[in-house]
Amino acid sequence: MRTLFANEYVEVRMVFGAESDERFDWTRFDVGGKETCKNGGYEDYGFRNQGQCVRFVNTGKDSRD
Repeated sequence: MRTLFANEYVEVRMVFGAESDERFDWTRFDVGGKETCKNGGYEDYGFRNQGQCVRFVNTGKDSRD
């Protein structure tokens, strides 16, 4: 498992075995950033408040640990 930090989006390409040619497309995953913490969104990620969520988005440090 690998943890990635992004502000806008990440692109992922899955390749299995020797099949690493252009038949496998990149898939874009949008990352909401601080906006996902607003309007109660922080609760969806298990944070107690919006500030904890924003701190995690900005620094990658999780105060829940």
